[in-house]
Amino acid sequence: MTRSAVHELSAAVAALGEAWVGALPPFGAEPGVVSVVVGQMSDPGLLRVLAAAGALIKRAETLSAALAGEVARRSPREGPRSGNLARREGFSSPGEMV
Repeated sequence: MTRSAVHELSAAVAALGEAWVGALPPFGAEPGVVSVVVGQMSDPGLLRVLAAAGALIKRAETLSAALAGEVARRSPREGPRSGNLARREGFSSPGEMV
């Protein structure tokens, strides 16, 4: 069974959350801005978080590309305005909309 893009994104977010928690010191990190918290991560933990963040970004970009492609498909240059999704939404082109 194929997992949907949303399920893949959810799984990637969960994996990032697990990697994040596992990368922090055993008794928790001192609260602060992200850069301060990241600075408290172990080297192996930092690498796991980096890999998990990369996987999440890849899945999000794949979904975004599919969505942009569909917007372009639904926004043909020729034809009436009513048949052009981007123009109906107030954009001059699919690229501007995306």
